[in-house]
Amino acid sequence: MSYGNLFLSQQEKKLLKIIKEYKETKKALEFGLDWLNEKDYAKGNLDLVNVIIADLEKLSKEV
Repeated sequence: MSYGNLFLSQQEKKLLKIIKEYKETKKALEFGLDWLNEKDYAKGNLDLVNVIIADLEKLSKEV
C-alpha cells in the first residue's frame, strides 16, 4: 500500500487523477505524431496539453 496518497483530500486526489490523465494524453499524442499528416496541428495540441499539465501541477501545489 502506498502511503503517499493516504492523507490527501478528495480535491487533491481528483487533481492528481486529472494530471495523470493529461500526461497519458500527452504520451499518446507524442506516439502518434509521426503518423499524422497535420503535424503542426498535433504539435499545437501537444503544446496546449503541456500548458494544461503545468497549470494543474502548479494548482496541485497550492491546494
